[in-house]
Amino acid sequence: VLGSTHGFQRYGFEAKGFYPLRRDGRVLLALHAGLDYMGNGASAPFYELNTVGGISSLRGYGRNRFTDNHRALIQAELRNRVYGSEIFGVKTQIEVTPFLDFGKVFHKGSEFP
Repeated sequence: VLGSTHGFQRYGFEAKGFYPLRRDGRVLLALHAGLDYMGNGASAPFYELNTVGGISSLRGYGRNRFTDNHRALIQAELRNRVYGSEIFGVKTQIEVTPFLDFGKVFHKGSEFP
């Protein structure tokens, strides 16, 4: 804040977990949750706002599709390795991975989804 024309705060929480559902490791449950709050977001530059969308969050939409002060995100994947081999000295693997992504950006803390 010192010497800047913009003053804002950012707080965040993130949790990730990987849980094998079979002893051989072929099926894995991956969970991810995140919550981000931005204090005084009205004076923050647009590139500092919280976003969802793209390869790392809410994969069904384009990159940074939704933007606002606060963000909530929950993701779950069921990673299932269906084929694994070594071809020409390169270890290859094919997975089938159904997933669920839930994400929302919101303007006020009282609008928590």
